[in-house]
Amino acid sequence: MTSAAVARGTAPKPASANPFQTKGARDAGILLLFMTVVRVLIPFVPVPMQFAGVANVFATFVFMICPVVALVRAAEPVWSRAYAWAFLLGGVAIQVGLTFAAFQLKAGAASVVLSALAQAGLMFWCFGVGALLSSILSDKNLLVPLAIFLAVFDIWLVFSPDGFVNQAQRSGSQVLATVAYTLPKVESAVATVRTAQATAQAYVGPADLLFLSMFFTALSRFGMRLAQTARVMAPVLLGYLVIVLAFPTVSIGPISLGALPALVPIGIVVLIVNWPEFRLTADEKRSSLVLLILAVGLLLWRFSVNAQAPPTAPSRLPSAQERPGPPSTPAPGDPGLPKSAVPADPKSTPGPR
Repeated sequence: MTSAAVARGTAPKPASANPFQTKGARDAGILLLFMTVVRVLIPFVPVPMQFAGVANVFATFVFMICPVVALVRAAEPVWSRAYAWAFLLGGVAIQVGLTFAAFQLKAGAASVVLSALAQAGLMFWCFGVGALLSSILSDKNLLVPLAIFLAVFDIWLVFSPDGFVNQAQRSGSQVLATVAYTLPKVESAVATVRTAQATAQAYVGPADLLFLSMFFTALSRFGMRLAQTARVMAPVLLGYLVIVLAFPTVSIGPISLGALPALVPIGIVVLIVNWPEFRLTADEKRSSLVLLILAVGLLLWRFSVNAQAPPTAPSRLPSAQERPGPPSTPAPGDPGLPKSAVPADPKSTPGPR
């Protein structure tokens, strides 16, 4: 912590003595338990075919809003680095171990339960990494260039041919489907204890949850507008996801609506809602502006180079029978492998038919 940050009132608060005893932590635990139980029940609760679209829209709403609210509530106490490391290591162990165990079982009630618990482990380690990253920040003004950099970097990852999304699309990689947060799909078929599978209608990249946790915990540490940010963030991200699911094959120039970088709206919401809280010096304002100009210029140059290059056909993604992993991990659709949210089947978008 620098003396300048203390003098300007931009220094962080100390860690909470007993964060697990706070109402925010208890509420986050209840929400996580609720999501886990619903994940387990969904494969065993068949919905009539005519209501499947509506049910999936509702599932999208629940499993997009609940994680945001859970992360906000968990971020209310200020977590020490020791707790953050515990979340990180424990969450990784839970997700990796239970995901591997679910793969071995392939299907059945036990596989569904293990997959649901693995998703809880994902939430744990994403929150742990986010809390660790925010603990490094010594001044809340650092959130401004950080939000700009992450938004631009996310655009590069999603839209650039060198980015993770396009590379995964060309290689047919199933890494994202294995480690991502999934939005469960409501089925109309009847599942039994032996045949039940945890299927997904969309994927959300771990980086989105990770950096969302970082921003929320940072806002809490610096006493900024956490609740107001959450009230704006939840509907914005929900709308973002609806666009990805509804228009997975639509493109506007170089922008594919089925592959939208979520860190862009996350960063924008954080900066707009909390702008009155920042106390930037003239040099900090100039450096942030220069960073933004350079980043946008780099992106425009990269996209212009790509536009001049001859198009290459991506390799065919493996079918459900060819790809590795159990049937409970659905393959992404042919239009691509979006980072922020990947439709599990672009032909089955949520909503009434």
